[in-house]
Amino acid sequence: MKLRVLSIICLFFIWLGLDAQMHQPDRLFSEGTIEVVFEELYENGQSSPALSGNGKSLYVLDKGELSIYKFATGELVKKVKGYFCGPELSKGATAVAADNKNIYTWNTNIMLVYKYDKKANLIDKYHINNGNYGFSLSYANGMIFVSKDGDSRSGAWFGYRL
Repeated sequence: MKLRVLSIICLFFIWLGLDAQMHQPDRLFSEGTIEVVFEELYENGQSSPALSGNGKSLYVLDKGELSIYKFATGELVKKVKGYFCGPELSKGATAVAADNKNIYTWNTNIMLVYKYDKKANLIDKYHINNGNYGFSLSYANGMIFVSKDGDSRSGAWFGYRL
């Protein structure tokens, strides 16, 4: 029940924000400029990178290999193989999430989220009951979030406290 309420609340706030922006189109665009800092930093353009909890590292997963970059410079620090993930892109092969101490990956085929320490040691795995969109793994405020693909219609987000 908590998950259903959380997903409904999230969808409501997303709708509320979009509705407010549609009635105030000047809020959609900034008058400032943007600068591209890194472009094509990693090979797989469909990867779903994650920032470390302290904002100093960027994590990119590609079929079980985790690349760790310095966020400030884009410098590749190291690559580590052996992370469990989904067998293909849409099943979690390129999705990663992080907090201050851990790295998370997932496999939508078997509905498992994997938790690793920063030294790539598997700490735990968690069975979840909703979510199938492999690119959607994220972490915030002690929770893992995944989404269900709406197949070109409305999808839904689900939050899990691990």
